[in-house]
Amino acid sequence: MNHSLRMQWGVLLLSAISFLPLLCTTVAAPKKPQASVTQPRSFLECCDASAAVALDDHRFVVGDDETSVLRIYDWRTGGKPLQTFDLQPFLDPDITKGEADIEAAAQLGDHVFWLTSHGRSPSGKSRPNRNRIFATTFHTNAGKFSMEFVGKPYEKLLSDLIADTNLVQFGFRAATKRAPKEDQSLNFEGLCATGQGTLLLGFRNPAPQGKALLIPLLNPLEIIRGKARAALGAPVLLDLGGLTIRDLVFRGGFIYILAGPWQSGQERRIYRWDGVGSKADLVTPVTLDHFHSEALFAFPEQSPHIFTVLSDDGSRKTIGLHCKDLPVSQRAFRAFEWTTIQLGREQ
Repeated sequence: MNHSLRMQWGVLLLSAISFLPLLCTTVAAPKKPQASVTQPRSFLECCDASAAVALDDHRFVVGDDETSVLRIYDWRTGGKPLQTFDLQPFLDPDITKGEADIEAAAQLGDHVFWLTSHGRSPSGKSRPNRNRIFATTFHTNAGKFSMEFVGKPYEKLLSDLIADTNLVQFGFRAATKRAPKEDQSLNFEGLCATGQGTLLLGFRNPAPQGKALLIPLLNPLEIIRGKARAALGAPVLLDLGGLTIRDLVFRGGFIYILAGPWQSGQERRIYRWDGVGSKADLVTPVTLDHFHSEALFAFPEQSPHIFTVLSDDGSRKTIGLHCKDLPVSQRAFRAFEWTTIQLGREQ
């Protein structure tokens, strides 16, 4: 090998050696959470989707915060609801005092629990219609669902929160007197089952010390059957980077949290919490332009990394009008599947 060729090989060798630390650093660096999103699908006759639960591997039931109707849709086809169920006779609301304001849903065994906001009107007026937690069951026969109500709607949850001496620090008595968009008011937006047969209540507001507040409901079946007042567990405060609860879902032994600001705003993230302590792991941001993510659920047969996210599109404008102001046949909300590629921690 001549001198010139040896010099060239030396330069190449030194370049390769100098690149090795960078290569090692790149391989060893922790991966950031990543996700892919499907093209949104549209579902008709409802704008303000705020709560949803899967009924099988492709059909799901939706509650909204503007009507007292549950609607079943087929994820594969989108479009019009397959079936609708009127809640009015069961909830027996005062029709002069507005809607029930359904904000969350959770599957607990054979029951689907529904939680209303328990908040006041936007102007701060009392709205007893919004103070309900209730349960339904769904059964299928020849491809169609029937729905049954379970027990009676429970209307004393606010009183139970105020009366619980372990929750005094959250100022629920004062919070219940504030309009829902005021600081430290009261507004539920999340509900999920746990592995212990209980439910978790998720608060959009209040946000104590800028944390997200969760309170266990230990006896959900007993309260809707009229056998007891609500038994509440120890509160949990989670640091979600200043965000609070927009929805919750129990999946694969973890609780997944759709988080957003307690004020208006589009920022959304999904966190995962193991049910212990006050730390939740960021899974992925889910902020999309012109998309108001309000509900999170998962089909049971899908990968544990796939979630369905619903948008509350009541304020979305089409043909110059807000969706909620359109004829029912022209109303629609959007939904997409969010597939997590890399979680903050390995499962």
